[in-house]
Amino acid sequence: MSNAVRNDADNLKALQEIQPRYERLRTARIRVDADIERFAKEYEEAKAAAEEMLGTSDEAKIRDMIQEARAENTQAVDEFIAAVRAVEADLAALDRGPA
Repeated sequence: MSNAVRNDADNLKALQEIQPRYERLRTARIRVDADIERFAKEYEEAKAAAEEMLGTSDEAKIRDMIQEARAENTQAVDEFIAAVRAVEADLAALDRGPA
């Protein structure tokens, strides 16, 4: 910024030159404020949905629940694979005939 004193016409010209930049910033702020409001609402809705579905909205507890579910899924997959292999072995034994 300059310390030189400008006349009214020069000040008006400076304001007119800066106005489009100001308007862009003002518009961006309005958009950001609207985004913040929308994101806050979505966050609250997500927390409520988590509470309803999982009984908690605590991220650490949800992470633990997910890890536990993954462990259970892994065990179920391993049991299924073992069952399929057992059936295959039983069928192979039948194909070989009585021993």
